[in-house]
Amino acid sequence: MNSVLKRARSLLICALIKATFERTASWFDERGVKADSMLQAGHQYPEEINTITRKNQQQAGMCQVRRYSRDNNEFQV
Repeated sequence: MNSVLKRARSLLICALIKATFERTASWFDERGVKADSMLQAGHQYPEEINTITRKNQQQAGMCQVRRYSRDNNEFQV
């Protein structure tokens, strides 16, 4: 984003907005198409998020609470 703004530094505000939009519009278009296709395929979250969630669930399955104090809200994993 900084490179977009550096090139448009000397432009008037309307020209600045137009230049910024023109340079980033294709990125938003690509992301929108990707999101639409994922939703149509039945995905709720992007695949990267699903991968991270699966990894965290596997690691959480290995955790065990050894000591817990309900009065002090203390626990040891």
